[in-house]
Formats: sequence, C-alpha cells, structure tokens
Amino acid sequence: MIDKVLRDSSYRARANYIHQVIAKTHGLDRAADIVEQAFQNYPDGDHGREVIYMRRYDYVIVGAGSAGCVLAARLSADPDVKVALLEARDEDSANEIRVPAATLQLAKTKYDWDFYSEAEPGLGGRSVPLAPGKGIGGTSSINAMVYIRGNPADFDNWERGGAGGWSYREMLPYFIRGESNERGEDRFHGWSGPMNVQDARYVHPLSKRFIEAAK
Repeated sequence: MIDKVLRDSSYRARANYIHQVIAKTHGLDRAADIVEQAFQNYPDGDHGREVIYMRRYDYVIVGAGSAGCVLAARLSADPDVKVALLEARDEDSANEIRVPAATLQLAKTKYDWDFYSEAEPGLGGRSVPLAPGKGIGGTSSINAMVYIRGNPADFDNWERGGAGGWSYREMLPYFIRGESNERGEDRFHGWSGPMNVQDARYVHPLSKRFIEAAK
C-alpha cells in the first residue's frame, strides 16, 4: 500500500495520508519513523522537512539564537524530553561570521532579516535598519560577537503591559544561569552557563572617550 500511494500521489498528500493510516495502529511517533524510512527510497522531495511536522514534541522552540540554543540544550539534557529547535536558515557557515570586523558584510544578505524600525521621534522621524540574524546562532552570528542584555526598563514595561513574569527582576536569574562570564559570578553575572562571555581584548581610546561623553 505504501508503494502505491508513493507512486500515485503528490508528495505532501502521500506523506499525510500514510502518516494518518499508520498512526491509527502504531502511534504518532512510530508513524513518523515509518514514513521517514519509506520516503528515503523516493528522493523527489525533502522528506526531512515534512516529517518534522508529523512528530510529537514536548517542546517546540522557534529561533535558534543564543537564548533558543541554550533553552534547547537545557531541555534536551533530559533523555525523556523531545525538543524541536526551528530556525529559518541552516548553519552559520559564512566566513564573515568568524571575523567580527567583517560583520557589516553580512548586512542585507541571506543571514539578515533586514528589518527597519518605526519612525523614531528622536531621529527626526527617520527609520533605522535593524539586523536580526537568520540562521543558527541568530543575531549573535552577525553582531560582531557583542553580548548585551535588554534595557531593564523595557522588561518592566512589558510586565506592566500584561506580560506576567517578564519583569527584569524575574528575568535576571535566567540571564545569570545562561552565561559563563570570565569576570566570575556576582549578582548580575553567572559562571556555570553554556554561553561564554569575555571582555574585549582591545578597547580603542576613542571608545573610552565616547563612554565618558555619554555620562
């Protein structure tokens, strides 16, 4: 029966039909395995991308940026938990990603979502480019390896707007648990997390002047 359906139906229709039939007797997870094995002999479609939607997961994480990867790693440490980590592109394999000074060359490429802000009152109504990263690593792959957290006031505003549990006070413990900071552990930073955070090895004198001017 599987061979007949594979030959006579469109790809998506074949996969869905076979999955529904097998799931009735073997369960959802076993059905996904059987369908995937069957489609390996019919290379007329990307069966891997279809089969992922047939499986049943305990957690589905959308976005394989820094936070998404950390969350997926922690959840999947439990062998009884099934985690799907979804990202719009594949590996962060571009050479420019490995060279922080080359990060601007990734703007408006396949690694950049190429968003723009709303008109900014403080900038004379202009919109400014935003460059969320697209691919494994997310924005951390295209922002010159800069590690930065959101403004605490933004988190608190989210909570006041109805996003319970998103205040800066409530989020801080997760920031701490997520990082391994070379400065060591204190009330704002962690030491045992999966994300390595280091101070820049060189700070240009103009950078220090800029910070002083902003105080």
